[in-house]
This record gives sequence, C-alpha cells and structure tokens, in this order.
Amino acid sequence: METFGEWLQQQRSLRRLTREEFAKRVGCSVSALQKIEYGTRRPSTQIAELMANCLDVPLEERSTFVRVARGELSVERLHAEAESLPPEDIPAPKVNLPLFPTPLIGREHEMEQICQLLRDPQCRLLTLVGPGGIGKTRLAIETASNLQDVFADGMCFVPLASANSTRFIVPVIADSVGFAFHHTGHADPKTQLFGYLKAKQVLLLTDNLEQLLTEPGIEVFTELLAYAPHVKLLATSRESLELQEEWVFEVHGLPIPESTYVGESAQNTSAELFLQRARRADVGFDAMPEDYPRIAYICQLVDGNPLGIELAAAWVRTLSCDEIAQEIKRGMDFLSVSVRDLPTRHRSMRAVFDHSWKLLTEEEQRVLRRLSAFRGGFRREAAEHVAGATISILSALMTKSLMRRDGAGRYDLHELIRQFAAEQLAEHPDEQTATQACHSKYYLTFFSGGNGPLQSSAQRQALAELTAEMDNFRAAWDWAIAHHDITRVCQVSPTLRYVYELRAWLEEGEKVFHDAVEAIRSHTEEIDPSESLTSIHIMRTHLAYFRFRLGKSAVPYAELLSSATFLQSSTDQFAAAYSMWYLGIVCWTLGRFTEAIDSLRVSLEKARTHGKRWHEAAAGEYIGIVIHEQGEYE
Repeated sequence: METFGEWLQQQRSLRRLTREEFAKRVGCSVSALQKIEYGTRRPSTQIAELMANCLDVPLEERSTFVRVARGELSVERLHAEAESLPPEDIPAPKVNLPLFPTPLIGREHEMEQICQLLRDPQCRLLTLVGPGGIGKTRLAIETASNLQDVFADGMCFVPLASANSTRFIVPVIADSVGFAFHHTGHADPKTQLFGYLKAKQVLLLTDNLEQLLTEPGIEVFTELLAYAPHVKLLATSRESLELQEEWVFEVHGLPIPESTYVGESAQNTSAELFLQRARRADVGFDAMPEDYPRIAYICQLVDGNPLGIELAAAWVRTLSCDEIAQEIKRGMDFLSVSVRDLPTRHRSMRAVFDHSWKLLTEEEQRVLRRLSAFRGGFRREAAEHVAGATISILSALMTKSLMRRDGAGRYDLHELIRQFAAEQLAEHPDEQTATQACHSKYYLTFFSGGNGPLQSSAQRQALAELTAEMDNFRAAWDWAIAHHDITRVCQVSPTLRYVYELRAWLEEGEKVFHDAVEAIRSHTEEIDPSESLTSIHIMRTHLAYFRFRLGKSAVPYAELLSSATFLQSSTDQFAAAYSMWYLGIVCWTLGRFTEAIDSLRVSLEKARTHGKRWHEAAAGEYIGIVIHEQGEYE
C-alpha cells in the first residue's frame, strides 16, 4: 500500500460501504472524499477523527491514524491496524472497474440520478448517451463504484471500443467476468455464458457500443436480460441501442461557471476541471483573477466537453489562457495532444468527430454537411428547406448525439461539430455553393416577411422570432452582398433597420450598412449600373439614419439630402418614401422645421400611394410633432 487514499479505499471496501454512505457517515461531500481517496487533498483533523470512528480504529491508535491522514506519518504505520481487523463473514464482491488518478468533477447530480435508476428493479438496461469526449465512460465507472452494495456478485467493466462486430460481444463479456468456455459438449458460447450468469446478481458496464449498431446482433443484450433475471447492464454509447428494455440517460457537458470573475465560482464546474488538468500539465500554473474570464470562455467554446477542456488545458505550458481561447476559435485542429496512454480516438477533437462521422449513413452525412450553413441554431422548417432534412434524419442525428433541440423547438449544432461538418461541405464545392445560396435566400425572405408583423400588435413576438435568427441572417446578408444579390438585400434592408432600432443595436446598424455601401461600391463593375447606384443610395440612407441616432446629426443631413433626393426618381418608391421620412426626422432635430414638414409630407404621400400604411402613419405623426413644436397647437 503506497498512499493513505488507497488504504482508505481498501478499508471502505472491506466494510462494504459505498463512497456515498461513507461520506455521509463522516460528514463530508462525496467530491471531498474522492479528493482524499485520490490523494489530491488531505482531510481536516476533525474529518480524520470521524473516519477513524467510522472504521473502528482502536482508541489507542487513533492519534497515529490522524497523523497518517494528515501526511505527518507514512501509511506503513497503518498496516498493523488493517491486518488486525476481523475478517468479513461475506466475501467482497468481485469488482474489475478501472481506477483513475484524479477525482471526478461536476457530476454529483448525474451520479445520484444514475444510482437511483440502477436501484430501480424495472431498470435493467441503462444507456448513457452523449457525444464523444463528454465523459460517459468515466461517469459510468464512478457511478458503478458507488453501487457495490447492490450487486452481490460484483460488477464488471466490458470494454467494447475495439470490437468491430457484434459477434465479439459474448467473448468480451466472458473475458471480463472471468468465464472460460468449455469446448466439449454441444452448447454454443452464448448459451454457456448465459448459463454462467443466470443465477448471478451482477452489473455489466458495457462501454463504447456505437460502432456495433450498424449491423444486427445488438439484441444479444435483450436475450441476456431475459435469461439472467438478476443481471443489469449499464452501457455507454454515442447513440441509443433502440431496444425495448432500454432506458436512455443523456450526458451533457460539465456546468460552465455562472461568474467569470470570481475564482470560487469555478468549484465543481468545467472551470475546475480545466484548473485541475492545467496544474497537472504545468505544476507551476497558477490562475490569476484576470484568467478566469478566459477560462470560462474556453469552457463555453467546447460546451463543457471534458475531453475538449483537457485538450485545451494541456497547452498552458506554452500559451496563455487568452491565446488558447483564440486558437480554439480558429479551428478544432488545435485541440489535440500526443499522450501515449490516451486512446487514439480521444487524442484530438477531430478524431472524436471523425469516428462519429464514419458511423453515419450517406444521407445523414449529406444533411449534416448542409446543416453547417446555419448559425446559432435553426427551426425544423429551415432545416428541411435548406438541407433537405426530414424529421427522421433530424431525429437520427439527435440520437447519435450530433445535434440537440432546446425547449423552444430550435435545433442546434455545437460549434466544433459545425466546424467539422463545414469542412466536409467544403470538399463538395457545388453542394456548398447551392446550400449557401439557398440559406441566404431563405433568411432574407424570412426577414422581409417580418416587416408587417413588426409594425403590428404582434411586434413583440415577431421581434423575438427575428432576433433568434440574427446569426443566420447576418450570414445570409453577407453572402448575398458578396454574391451580388443586391435586389433582395435592398428589399430586406428596412426590416433590418427596424430590428436594429428596436433592439438598440445602433453601432452594429451603422457598421452593417457602412460595410454594405463599401462592398457594393467595390463590385460596381459586376452589377447593373442603375441597380448599383440605387442600392448604394438605399444603404446610405440607412447608414445616415444610424449615424443620426448615434448623435451625429450634421453629417447624416448632408448624406440623406443627397440620397433621398436621388431615390425620388428611382424605381424603388418605397425607398423614396422612407428616405424622406428619415430626412424629415433629421431636419426636425436640427430645427429646420419647414424642410422637415416638406420632407415628411412627401414621405406621407408616397407611402399612401404605395399602400405602406405604417409609414404613412409614422410620417403623419412626425408632421404633428414638428407643428406642435412650432406652437401651432390647433
């Protein structure tokens, strides 16, 4: 025995106490006890004394026990006490679960839920489902280690990651439980194994099943459960097994700290895992207060994925936390390490996603590629229109842990998965162009249709719906301008202007329309001259309006006067109407009342002629405001 933690685990096991039960008896948290057992923390004197009492350490030896626990004496001083303990009447169950050198962080709630499910007699096949690197295996093993009192014949870890066919399931289970097949007689291996397990009360932790779901044979688990009534299965997979007996538990990323400025907020979250791994990578690493916002941001970028966090933390030897965050934003290839004892599929996020990609059908791959065009999530209707995603395909991608759906019914790809899928789409240039064009047209049309609801009693709901799609709209807008879809851009620009104003995103409004003006000017040779000039003036009117709203009244007046005058004779008479409305408002704030009323009356008449009742009302309102300010109250 080398450490106090190992001695403690052994004594707890001899007394058939789970970690939860032992922690409760000594009055500390499970997380704190884990850290004591794994040697990353020393118990306080009070906790050590409670442990001694719980372990029935003789009174005359308790001071020695406390000093060993506190690290003042070597663990060898405890050997005599351990050997003098009376033997258990009931032998300890066989347990062959892997051990880990560090405590599990941030999973107490999930462990409690899984323990509760596995204690339920009705739950005999529980599958932990989640994307690669999310920590399914670690969570399963740690949870199982706390259930030794439930399974009289123990629990066995059944590693199936390297199995490429369902025909290997039976021999791998047999090897894990220590069963040797008999080569005499007529019983096949499956029958022999089932006969061996029939009367046993055992938990089989079957790990990494996703690659076995592409062929028949996974039903062997159903057969086992039917033949051996006291056996339970705890499985891990990137997708559910789709068996009737299966209960599915989704594993998500670790919690991300609510506060990015207080170090204590990192406890029991993804940030604590980052700090733990960073200190193992560089024993001299010591996070400063200014590092916490960057650490929290890193955890956000990888969505609390434990593997992503560990891969990121390994870089603290050479990069600052801010540099690590920036590298992750540039691409997933940064998230990789060369660690000999880490499975190849877990040495980089790309390897994780590539493993999942190969398990998809061609149709699922095609849809996932196209879904990478979306930003910030998408609705089912949009996915069907842009990516050809049927509800069955969306369900399959969710089942395979490559996509998620929130309570509002929106679907989403995690950014790292989206990056990977976008790379796959880039390998099909024609498909990429068609998908992005379809995405752009869909969202520009969607926003154009939102103008009416924004100007109605349904404004609040319409604004929420449009705001939810702003990331998609920004991508659609940029693509349309870059590919000279100027007519559609001009048509949607009034709606965009109004959304920015209602949300008070004035600086972004100014930048977007300024960039649009410059982009159109730089491509005048590729656009029809009359369309190019009209579109530039339309964008200038919106730009001038936002500059006015930002307090730059003098400059917007000159820009609006020029562009609004030009648009009066253009084919876009709606633009002529709202540009004069902008000009009238600016003239009013500058005290140019006569010019303001003239501009607003032109706007009113054009809006009335073209059936734009909201703009007609708005122009009439401002005419009243200007007249009121002149004292003409009647």
